[in-house]
Amino acid sequence: MRQAGMAALALAVCAWGGVVARVAAGELWRGAFAWKDLYLPNCLLANVVGCVLIGGAGAVEEALRDAKKASELGGGGDPEATPLVADGAAQGGYGGIPPDAAPPAAAPVAVVERQLLLLGAFKTGFCGAFTTFSSWVVQVAFLIGFFAPGGGAAPCELGNVTKSVVTECPAQAPPLGDDGGSAAVYCFAALSLAATLSLCAAGVDGGARLGRWLCADSAARGFTTAAAGAAAVAVGLGCVFAAHLAGGVWEVAVGAVLVPACGIPGAFLRRHLGGQWNRMDDPAALFPCLGTWAANVLAVAIYAAALAAPPAMFASWWWKAATTGFCGALSTVSSFFAEARGLAAGRSRAAAALYVAASLSGGVAACW
Repeated sequence: MRQAGMAALALAVCAWGGVVARVAAGELWRGAFAWKDLYLPNCLLANVVGCVLIGGAGAVEEALRDAKKASELGGGGDPEATPLVADGAAQGGYGGIPPDAAPPAAAPVAVVERQLLLLGAFKTGFCGAFTTFSSWVVQVAFLIGFFAPGGGAAPCELGNVTKSVVTECPAQAPPLGDDGGSAAVYCFAALSLAATLSLCAAGVDGGARLGRWLCADSAARGFTTAAAGAAAVAVGLGCVFAAHLAGGVWEVAVGAVLVPACGIPGAFLRRHLGGQWNRMDDPAALFPCLGTWAANVLAVAIYAAALAAPPAMFASWWWKAATTGFCGALSTVSSFFAEARGLAAGRSRAAAALYVAASLSGGVAACW
C-alpha cells in the first residue's frame, strides 16, 4: 500500500512537471521560430526532447532490472542484502571492464526497487505529459485543411496555449491559402510529418544509447546521472516558463497550477489504459499497444471537440486545462515512439509501421 501511494504521488508530481515543461518548450519554440511560416508543429521541441529522455530512461531501467536480478541472486532473496557481484560483471563485464575485476558493490534490492518506481513515474508521468500526440496531430489536420477549429476561426498556435489566441490571432484561412486540398499543402504536411517522425525516432535511439553508456560501469550510477540530467532539463524549462508568466496572481495560478494540475488525471488515465490493454510481452497479441493507441486517439477527439468551441472560449482557463493540461498529458509521443521502436526490435518493422499508421490515421480521423 505504501509503495502504491509513493508511485501515485511520484506520477502526479512528474505529470504536473511535464505539462509545465511542455508549455515552456512551446514558448522557446515560438520564440525561435514562427510555426505559421515553417509549417512545423510548435510541440516539436518537446516531443523530440521527450523521446530522448524516455529512450535514456528505458535503457537505465533495463540496467536496473539486471542489477536487481543480480542482487536477488547474490543476496539469497534478502531485499536488504548487498551481494558482491553487481550489474553486468557476472555476464562478462560492462563497458570493457574485465569480468574478473572487482566490481563495485550492488545496491540493495529495496533501493533498486525505489529507483525503478521513480523511473516508471518519470517515463509515464514526465515524459508522457511532456510530449503530446494530440496537439501534434491536430496541428497536422489543420495544416491540410481537414477541419477548421472554432467554426472556421483557427488559432495561430494550436496546443500549448498560454495567451489569448483571440486577440493575437484573428480568424484565418488554412495555411498556404484557401485551397486546403492543394498539392502544396499536402506536401508541407507530409514534410512536417516526416520531420517529426524521423527526429522523434532518432531521439529514442539516441537516448537509449546515452542511457546504456551512462550505465556502462554501474546501473545505480547511471540512474543518478540520468536523474540529475533530467532534473536539470526540467528546472531549466521551468525557469523559462516562469519567465514567460506575466500578469496578476490569477494568470500565474492558471498557468502554473490549474492547467498543469489537469494533466494529472490525464496521465493516470493513460497509465490505466496502458496497464489494461497494452500487451507488449505477449507475442500472440494482435495489437500489443492498444492502450496507448486508445489514449492518443481519445485525447485527439477531446482536443478537436474543444477546438470546435467558439474562439472566445480559447482564452478561458478551462479550455487551456482541457487541451494543454488533460489532453496533452493523456496523449503521448514519447511512449508512442518507444513502443514502435520496441515492436521493430522485438517483432518486425512491419508491426511498428502498422502501429504508427494506425495511430496517425486514427488521430486524424478523430478530428472529423
